[in-house]
Amino acid sequence: MRTLLLLRGTVGSGKSTFVKENNLEPYTLEADKFRLLLSNPKLTKFGDFEISQKNDRLAWEMLFNCLEERMKSGEFTVVDATHTTKRAMNSYKNLADKYKYTIYYYQLDTPLEECIENNKKRESYKQVDENVISRMFRNIQNEKISGSFKRIFDINEIINFCIADVTGKYDKVRIIGDIHSCFTAISEIVKDFDKNTLYVFLGDFLDRGIEHKQTLLLMLDLYKKENVIMIEGNHEIHLENFANDFKINSKQFLNETLPAILEDEENIDNFKREIRKFYKKLRQCYAFKFYNHKILCTHAGLSFVPNLALVSTNEMINGVGSFETEIGELYEENYLKGKCQDFVQVHGHRGVNSTEHSICLEGEVEYGGELKYLDVMPDEILQKSIINTVYDRDYLQHELEKAKENKQINLTADEDVNKLIVSKLISVKKTKPNLYSLNFGRNVFRKKLWNDSTIKARGLFVDAETGKVKIRSYNKFFNYGENKYSTREYLENNIVYPVTAYEKYNGFLGILSVIDEKFVFATKSVTNGTHVKYFETLFEKASEKMKDEIFRICSENDVSIVFEVVSNEDRHIVDYFGKEHLFILDVIDNSLFINGVHVDNNFSKRFLKEINFDDDVIKMKKEIKKCNNFDEIIDLMENYDNFENAEGIVFCAENGLMFKYKAKHYSLWKKRRGILEFYRKDFNRAKLAGRYKDEQEFIEWLTELDNDKAENAHIIDLMNEYEIKKNNL
Repeated sequence: MRTLLLLRGTVGSGKSTFVKENNLEPYTLEADKFRLLLSNPKLTKFGDFEISQKNDRLAWEMLFNCLEERMKSGEFTVVDATHTTKRAMNSYKNLADKYKYTIYYYQLDTPLEECIENNKKRESYKQVDENVISRMFRNIQNEKISGSFKRIFDINEIINFCIADVTGKYDKVRIIGDIHSCFTAISEIVKDFDKNTLYVFLGDFLDRGIEHKQTLLLMLDLYKKENVIMIEGNHEIHLENFANDFKINSKQFLNETLPAILEDEENIDNFKREIRKFYKKLRQCYAFKFYNHKILCTHAGLSFVPNLALVSTNEMINGVGSFETEIGELYEENYLKGKCQDFVQVHGHRGVNSTEHSICLEGEVEYGGELKYLDVMPDEILQKSIINTVYDRDYLQHELEKAKENKQINLTADEDVNKLIVSKLISVKKTKPNLYSLNFGRNVFRKKLWNDSTIKARGLFVDAETGKVKIRSYNKFFNYGENKYSTREYLENNIVYPVTAYEKYNGFLGILSVIDEKFVFATKSVTNGTHVKYFETLFEKASEKMKDEIFRICSENDVSIVFEVVSNEDRHIVDYFGKEHLFILDVIDNSLFINGVHVDNNFSKRFLKEINFDDDVIKMKKEIKKCNNFDEIIDLMENYDNFENAEGIVFCAENGLMFKYKAKHYSLWKKRRGILEFYRKDFNRAKLAGRYKDEQEFIEWLTELDNDKAENAHIIDLMNEYEIKKNNL
């Protein structure tokens, strides 16, 4: 953290001992060590060695250069030097002001006689003349240090930061995630601003959104209120650089945010002054207690919680690991090991999974996602969000224009495809043969950032030069009730009957197309790798007649065929008793735009009728029933719940709208598979995951198994054995 501790005491007073006893060596800069880096000990006329003072000025320059480098990252630092004069102490003030550091000092008031005796016990080259020690001692006694330096008497006063106890002071604590210039959304959250609520903002107030000026003015008003805590995010550095006339390294801030916040500003100097005050008030983190809750707020999230002073500000603002690091899972593992001081951590910055003790409030609000916030009540923690409706709806086109201007990536000849390629929500991989694979990013799935672009990017492969679609799967569809696009209300308003129900197989998705007169096999994201090999190997077992028929359909009509691959090499949860199959699901036109919601139903049916399914390997998907109203759909789902030999049902309406239903038996064993994985890694974590009686019984049963079986048996084999036991009870 931004904490500087100066040790103050004459030679022999015990500064180095203090450092060693408190395990501060990795955090300490010692003046004598810099002198020794520049020069070996020198001979004296008295027949001894001494540390040369000849390069003293350069040694201190080196120390201050190292100190500034540490301060740039906000690292806790101890300086071991005598610091006998006010001038010596004051020499740190400019750096401390520049990097928002608090300066503490620890003064060793060791008696002069003891200092002189200790000096005699030091290595000869470290010994100092007694007259010099006496002069230093007098200076320390006579020169009083100003109030801008805070004296401590024990390292524990600063090593673990302050934990605020706000119990009884507020009715609740509201913690708000990354705002990113989304004024409309944040206004909704603070519209009934309440003095009995403590508001904690996790940073990243500006950039990316489109309501820059309004958002900044709101923040400049709120930060002055007593019941508001604001934490620094990684985007606030641009504001600081602007306000202090430092170099601004963000083109986005320079080209978009800055012109917007300067609009109609007549007195720029006053505006900068107000921003400097605002930035100075931003905290590195906020740790608090509220009734039975103990919460640590940072912008980016930590992997564990040591003594907080030892965590750099950079780690709090930019996070531990990369942007993609699953910080919540790491924190959860370390929490169970007792490494987190019992804190529940709350953070924003990166869209990762929340866990029981690590909550992420980053919701891609700037792209029409959610502004997430947390209401910490005396007896519960409530996670809430506001959907942002004011954002750049043409951001894909704007991102494309910027990418062209900056020549950041290789684009194709197709402008519609290029809009997907430049989207921050879509992952692009180069794969064979000369293709780009486009799939929605994991943040899209977690944060439900579904739009016309992200639903297309699922098993979508385009030519890397022309942009022509070469391999195509469905538009993304969802589990019943998973989000607003699969609720009963939405489905009833958008379905065209009849709705056909098909058995959902428990394998993996395979996509087959023909490129340059050759079959190309793919999964959702690649055209090579282990699962592609499983798919290809199983396809080779089909009859030549079937393979020829599929080749003809794909090559003559420029289509892809979507399969569910059920392979013994990749067993999941449903037991197919050693049988392997490729189930043809649908035929899809190799086009970016589908004539249907998720699939062109009539287009697919036309080609499926051409295929003769007299084959041992390749089979047609199984139709269960046609439903003519939603009550029939509900009845079918309820009757299918206990069916053990299928994952569930896929429903496809006449207009190509699709949704799926996972049977309860499958969902139960999917949950148990997760518990099994936890069990194999960490028994305590498995116990936490199994919160219900039947799950605890499963964990207890695992403990009774032979160790090799519990560690290595497949979940299907364990499922069969467990259910036999349960049925015999």
